[in-house]
Amino acid sequence: QGVARQDGKAAAATSIAQSFEVVHSFSGDDGSDPQAGVVQLENGDFAGTTIGGVGTLFQMNTRGALGTLYRFKGFDGANPHAPLLPDSNGSLYGTAMNGAAGWGDVFRLDAAGSLTVLRAFVPSTSGTDGEGAIPHAPLIALRDGFYPGAHYGVTTRGGMDDLGTIFRLDAAHKL
Repeated sequence: QGVARQDGKAAAATSIAQSFEVVHSFSGDDGSDPQAGVVQLENGDFAGTTIGGVGTLFQMNTRGALGTLYRFKGFDGANPHAPLLPDSNGSLYGTAMNGAAGWGDVFRLDAAGSLTVLRAFVPSTSGTDGEGAIPHAPLIALRDGFYPGAHYGVTTRGGMDDLGTIFRLDAAHKL
């Protein structure tokens, strides 16, 4: 199919069929204020985060049926602002901007729905945090064999000049 140009010659045109459908609308009871994208799980469902209140982790099927996997309580993290990182065992890894010490957490939600804080960022006594603080971006998993099971991430604060850090959390959950 072509379209006429001003000079009378045919030009190629591509027709793009578009449809738009809201598959879920948050009610507050199931979370609010999603800030990060969703990730697709091995079973085809999607998982994501919301930061409203202190935050939730959710799972949604392709028809829009949503279930809350975990509701943060504050002492175990708050405001998960980045996409989750699924692993092959059904666990979800992520970061929360605030946490037990107030400076953010790295967490794992296992397939049974139990959340473990793998690392709580704490401020140093000098006023800056050498480890970092306020993780605000997704984790990545290194798959090249140098540090098997390690996760990398960044913080927006902390470090030598309080300008942020890049961290590696090893398989034993140590920085």
